[in-house]
Amino acid sequence: MSSTTSNVEVVGGRSGLEFGVLPGGQITFMDYKGIPFMYPFTTIDYGGEKGRKERGGTFPCFPNFGPPQGIFKGTLPQHGWLRNMKTQVNPIKNGVEIPFKVGGIGDYPWIISGKVIYFLLNSNTLLVKLMLKRHRDDHCFEPAPINFAMHHYWLRQNAGVDVIFFEEEGNCKTAQVLDTRGTKLYLKAQKFEHPNLVKLDLLDVRSKSPKVDGIVTMSIKNAHRPRIVIWSDCKGFLCVEQIADHHENFNAQEGTFLKKGEEREISCLLEFK
Repeated sequence: MSSTTSNVEVVGGRSGLEFGVLPGGQITFMDYKGIPFMYPFTTIDYGGEKGRKERGGTFPCFPNFGPPQGIFKGTLPQHGWLRNMKTQVNPIKNGVEIPFKVGGIGDYPWIISGKVIYFLLNSNTLLVKLMLKRHRDDHCFEPAPINFAMHHYWLRQNAGVDVIFFEEEGNCKTAQVLDTRGTKLYLKAQKFEHPNLVKLDLLDVRSKSPKVDGIVTMSIKNAHRPRIVIWSDCKGFLCVEQIADHHENFNAQEGTFLKKGEEREISCLLEFK
């Protein structure tokens, strides 16, 4: 189920998971059973050199994540082109899809088309799927460097958030808890390599309603070297960047590439309780 309000395509309903999508794939809000789980998309004025910054919601990053390195500095924007392209959001059953075509510009001569799909598997689970295809006629013989990430701003106010990381090595699992309780929070980027699953306990959300546990579980599939980066510069949110590959691998020998005519899918799963 979806509806359009003020250029925002709303998917789902208040009895389960509900979210709004802008052209280009920016999710502006995400509620579960009527309770907000995400910091709402807004502009914060930090003053000084930092100035005004967009914060909140979540958005897809492609073909790069983070600030561009080396020869790509003059071509690729931070976190890629998708969210700034304002590409049409097309409703589908139980979700939306955002088609796109990027590349063929400056020092990124490769041409890649695809779509981002937001699809409700059920009332509490969102599938985010990136479907890619490299064009055969982009006149570039080298493989195309790519990366993909979802840039989540989860709600955090006074009570804080517990973050648990699970990493599989054979049959062995390790877990690490990051405690971010406290009324003030400035958290420098903390980086965690190769977690296959991340669980957040959003304590503020849980305290607002007996109908929800305030738990979000995030996983990623078909990622090369998955990575989680967590930071915050505002007590209202905790930013969790769910990345398919280390950003320093972009265009490096150990990075992720697409050959001519190659197709690929990368997907993220968000489950709410």
